[in-house]
This record gives sequence, C-alpha cells and structure tokens, in this order.
Amino acid sequence: MAVQGEVTLEVMLPLCISGVSFLLSLANVAMDFSGMLTAIEGERCLKEQVLQASENERVAQKRHAEQTRDSELVLLESQFRGRGGLVQRTLPKRTVARRR
Repeated sequence: MAVQGEVTLEVMLPLCISGVSFLLSLANVAMDFSGMLTAIEGERCLKEQVLQASENERVAQKRHAEQTRDSELVLLESQFRGRGGLVQRTLPKRTVARRR
C-alpha cells in the first residue's frame, strides 16, 4: 500500500506511460500524421496508375510495330516470290564434273 508522499514504481510507471501517450497524441494532432499518410498513399496510387498507363501504351506501340513489320514482310515476300536472289542472278551456273 502506498503511503502519502511516497513515490513508488507502481504509481510512477502508469503515470509515465500515460504522459508519453498524451504527448504522442498531441504530436499526432499537431503534425497531422494521418493527413501526411493519406497524401503519400494518394501519390503512390497516382504513380502506379501512370506507370500502368505507360506500360500499356508501350505494349500497344510494340504490338503495332510488330504488326507493321509482319505485314511489310509478307508484302515483300509476295513481291519477290519466284525470283532468284541477287546471288543467283549474278553467278553463272557451273557444272561440276564428277571424278572417278
């Protein structure tokens, strides 16, 4: 039992914890930590949206470039189908005699 005027651990420990909690609560209200966290979370979400939109645009441009390349290759192949290549036109045909 605590005697009047005597300071004991059982009295001071809860009092100190309550005092520190009170000071942290005042700092939380004064510095608006929840508002800062909300702003940071909003910025993170915005960054993710921008990155996703950029990635989608990059993939779409790549797909379009691949389709353009493929269609131009098909056109070139159809234009030159049946024709010999440059090497075939410039080199004379040689007949090789078999040695026995």
